[in-house]
Amino acid sequence: MFCPNCGATLSDDAQFCGVCGAKIENENGAQQPFVQPAQNNNAYVNNNMPDGAQFQGAANNAQNASESVKKAANNVKSAVGSAAANVKNFIVNNKKIAIICAAALAAVVAIIIIIVIIANAAQGPGAAIFDRNDHSVLAFDDGGDLLLYVDGKEIKNSLEYNGWSEPEYYYGCGVVRYNGGLYKIEGEKLREINDDVSSVYVSSNENAVAYVSDEDVYLYKDGKETKIYSIDGYLWTMAISPNGNVVAINARDDDGYVTYLSKGSKAQKFSDEYLVGIVSDDASVMYATAFDDESELYVIKNEKADDAERIKDNVGNLNCVSKDNKKILFTVSGNTYYYAPDVKDDEPIRVSKGSVTPLFPENTVKALDDFKSFVALDGGSIKLFSLNGDEFESETIVSSASNVSISLDGKTLVYTKSGDLYSVKASKNAEPVRLEKDIRSYDADATLTKIYISDDDSNLVFSDGRSKKTTKISSDVYDYAVSMDGVCCYIDDKDVLYTTSGASKGNKVDKMSNTESVYTSGGSIFTAINDDTLYISADGKTFTKTDYEY
Repeated sequence: MFCPNCGATLSDDAQFCGVCGAKIENENGAQQPFVQPAQNNNAYVNNNMPDGAQFQGAANNAQNASESVKKAANNVKSAVGSAAANVKNFIVNNKKIAIICAAALAAVVAIIIIIVIIANAAQGPGAAIFDRNDHSVLAFDDGGDLLLYVDGKEIKNSLEYNGWSEPEYYYGCGVVRYNGGLYKIEGEKLREINDDVSSVYVSSNENAVAYVSDEDVYLYKDGKETKIYSIDGYLWTMAISPNGNVVAINARDDDGYVTYLSKGSKAQKFSDEYLVGIVSDDASVMYATAFDDESELYVIKNEKADDAERIKDNVGNLNCVSKDNKKILFTVSGNTYYYAPDVKDDEPIRVSKGSVTPLFPENTVKALDDFKSFVALDGGSIKLFSLNGDEFESETIVSSASNVSISLDGKTLVYTKSGDLYSVKASKNAEPVRLEKDIRSYDADATLTKIYISDDDSNLVFSDGRSKKTTKISSDVYDYAVSMDGVCCYIDDKDVLYTTSGASKGNKVDKMSNTESVYTSGGSIFTAINDDTLYISADGKTFTKTDYEY
């Protein structure tokens, strides 16, 4: 089954997601299936929403909690809402399996069980850890077989659609699970790793995969599959270290609840008291809850479970984790706290009396290098938080902001307020610049210097993100999508697809004169439905027809 919050594959009896920490239940006590449809990146303005409400259209936007949606036929609204496309397949957009720090997490979790994605550090406040997602699309062809495109190029395979299973692509590590099998992308082919796989967990460095096959737990790393645990009872959940060297297996067997620890070989019993949710590369730091009281958060140092130290009771959301899995930001009763193994007196530091959610660039990994300085939402305000000794200080950048985006370097913010679009530096005493009045939606490149705006008259307008001057690109635009590089594809009222970059008037895209909708996947790959057929483009200028027909 799948997590309704982040889409991770879980065992059928899992009660918590090992990726995002969400509790797995619904009104009937059963978990709903997850399918990631094609989505647009436009940030919609809803003036009826309370100040500070976050709603971004991008699948992996830092302000947007992952959304549980129904499979197969989806009516996907166009960017401005005036047109809709009947999408009969699904396309996986920008989905890394281990993204756990999406701002505004939908589920309030009673236990923290997570895996963190690691990448390279950006400059600027927050030292955000980021990595551009693989530019990939999954779809079905007209015969029902799976099609995988990477950077617009089809990956050859022979995976036949069975009518029940939907593909899951784990970005970064190039692993696909389909029809129960687990496959690795190698060149232009998919190589089978295992033909019967259920739960899948990917290390945050993306070089290792832990999974369940036929009641056994395996670790796949460096091209080698190793059986590390045989399930005697049922698997609760797993946690894997950033480099994949350590796997914590939480299970229930004849001895009751037990946690096992594997370091690349057969797992050894670790504890019958604590459920491990976060583990560092050397297992020197682990975060866990007690099996008999899941509201208590503990830290375990140097693999000494008997010396576990209680951090806090009544822990709710996990807001963020550091790249090494050793530092965390979490909430308790509406307050946000920071904890690291070296904090004074082992006492967590209160960051705010509100719920603080760090901001991350769109299509990037949601983790921090450290917590010395970072930009975050605190209620409806954007604030700059700084760790000064044993205390956190905060500076309000903007009050009552909605639809917030942050640039790839973490230095610039774009947001809406009372229906108008603004830009501001992510620093103290910064003065906002109003870019445009009365907007309906906006979308932008990774640097926030190429911003495309839909106004109330359905005009597409360009802004450089710095000045008050804007340039009208086209009238009567009902759908548009923007890549991380700032290329914009849009559709006019005659269903013709255009492409542009910057303030220039758009050029018609060849053979795309009956286009219903356009999207971006992975931040840079464009997908469009034209003449009831799926087209893909790696640059937003030349679209290639696929075998999939709607």
